[in-house]
Amino acid sequence: MTRNHANTAGQLIKRLRAERLKTQGQLAAEFGKTVSYWSAVETGSKPVTPAVLKFVIETLELCDEVAEQLTKLSNQQSQKQQKLDLTGVNDDARELATAFAMNLKSLDKSQIEKMQAILSETK
Repeated sequence: MTRNHANTAGQLIKRLRAERLKTQGQLAAEFGKTVSYWSAVETGSKPVTPAVLKFVIETLELCDEVAEQLTKLSNQQSQKQQKLDLTGVNDDARELATAFAMNLKSLDKSQIEKMQAILSETK
């Protein structure tokens, strides 16, 4: 097998699937999901859940080294993505959370420090 240099868990899954001459449709059907779901996993639109991870490792019969690499990539991806439960949050707070999420990448260090100071006062 060739060395797998993938940036994401989805990219590695796609490469491993192709090496084994399997289609997205085959894996999706075996996993009980649609082809569009499986495609979203491979492109990173959907996360590589623990169930997907276990399925891929077992179904594609990954060696320990490759399984470990896939697990690490999956963990890195999940650490980069956070979900925020806004259940029971008032509309103003919900709008604030949405605006913050949409503008997070454009904040500079000074702005982040100011926000951290404000939030530390509310504890």
